[in-house]
Amino acid sequence: MNLLWLSILVPAALAAQSVSKGFDHFYNLEYEPAIVIFEKEIAERPGEPAGYNHLAQAILYREMDRAGALVNIPKLCFCLAVTPDKSLAGIFAGTPEGAWDAASELSRQLHITCVERPFKQVLSCCPPMSTTTVSVSKRVSCARIPRRSGLFRRTRGLRRR
Repeated sequence: MNLLWLSILVPAALAAQSVSKGFDHFYNLEYEPAIVIFEKEIAERPGEPAGYNHLAQAILYREMDRAGALVNIPKLCFCLAVTPDKSLAGIFAGTPEGAWDAASELSRQLHITCVERPFKQVLSCCPPMSTTTVSVSKRVSCARIPRRSGLFRRTRGLRRR
């Protein structure tokens, strides 16, 4: 019976990991690699509508990005980086790509702590504005560690196993 569950869960976990990489590319404005991953998702599970939705999103945003590049007028973008207590850490102006890169670099410096050795286990909680979700990850060498007090106060209902 355990082998049956394993044969069902392992391919699903691997597919989810692949789709996650597709969204990593998508959110970094790397549409072509995202499209390739979403096309593989459709080939692996043609009956699932989510794959078609992911592919359509990537194609739509790629075309909107191309259309914006064709407009021959100067484009100005303001991007903000904020601290965990929601105060302004930086404001960047320039081309959309340049301002985004600068703001994301400052945000990386503020919100990501890199360590020399991987953690055996990392527990993370969504911020209070989201629904309470807890995830556990193994073998992480660069972990997001929000710098705020009371991080785990919303986890009172969790039980140790």
